[in-house]
This record gives sequence, C-alpha cells and structure tokens, in this order.
Amino acid sequence: MNRSMNFLEKRMSQLEALIRSQSEVSENFEESILSQYKTTKLALNEFLQNKSKVIEYLQECKEACDIIQPRFSIEILLSPNAKLQLIMLKMDSLKAFIAMFAKVSSFSPVLNSESIRMVNSYPSELTRTSENFLTAIAEKDCIQRKASQLLQLYNDLIFSFSKQFAVWNAMLTKLETGNDEGHDNHLYRKT
Repeated sequence: MNRSMNFLEKRMSQLEALIRSQSEVSENFEESILSQYKTTKLALNEFLQNKSKVIEYLQECKEACDIIQPRFSIEILLSPNAKLQLIMLKMDSLKAFIAMFAKVSSFSPVLNSESIRMVNSYPSELTRTSENFLTAIAEKDCIQRKASQLLQLYNDLIFSFSKQFAVWNAMLTKLETGNDEGHDNHLYRKT
C-alpha cells in the first residue's frame, strides 16, 4: 500500500514538473491541466489523510482487528507467489462451486416436474386416504363382530342338534335292542 502511495506521489510530482516545464502551451490548456492537477492532488491528500486516520484507528484496535479478520492480514503479508497460489486455490473452490451449481441446475427438469409440483396436494390426499383406511378398519371390525356372532349362533345350533341327535340315537338303539324299560317291543323283535 505504501509503495502504491509513493508511486502515485512520484507520478504527481512528475506531472507537476512536466506542466511547469512546458512554456509554449496555451494558457487555457495550462489552466485546465493545473485545475485538474490541483483537484487530483486535493483528492490524493484527502486520501492520504484518511489513510493515516485508518492506520491510527487500526493501531488502536489492533486486537479487535486480529480477532475479526486475521485471515486478511495474513494474506497481505504473503509473498506474491503465495498470493498467486491462494488465488489459484480460491479459483479451484469457485470451480467446484460452479460444477456443483451445474449439477443442481441439471436437476431443474426433475425439480420442476409435475410430480414435484403435486407434492403440495399430497397431504390432503394422504389425510383422505388415512380417513378411508380408518373407516375400512372400523367396517372390518364391525363385520368381524357380526361374523363372530353368527358363528357363535351356528355353533350353539349345531351343539343343540348334536345333543338332540345323540338322544334320538340312544332312543333308537334301545328300540332296536328291545330294552325299552322292560316292555316287549314287538316291532323290532327278532324272529
């Protein structure tokens, strides 16, 4: 930074010497150059004053600057080759970001597809589907209860028929053997 300022001051001095050495130039041209020179010199002096204020400020809050941006002060102290390598590394990271952005942008047809846009309608459809599922489960439970009741009635009916058939079977067996409580059964008597 100091070299840059010294270079600018040197150029300003050379310009001033050049303007004063040219006596054959017309007065209007010389006045315009002098006025431009003066405004440039004023701006340069103002910049130098601001620079000195900034340097004073930075020296007063050196610790804060070290905490806030230590990386930049380190980068300033680097040699030109190291700065070039740092720039190359930053370029590589930028290239990686560009490649990643290109990959993401290649997904834009997929991301803009109809199926992705329909995602907003999925919650209402899922709610409706879950309500239908719960209704179907309730209906299934009701049908299972009715089927269980019908099976219980069927089992009770079959059980009572089984008992009745067992009683009839015993009665028929007694009739066939003729042992109906001591009565002589002439219908089924063996001859």
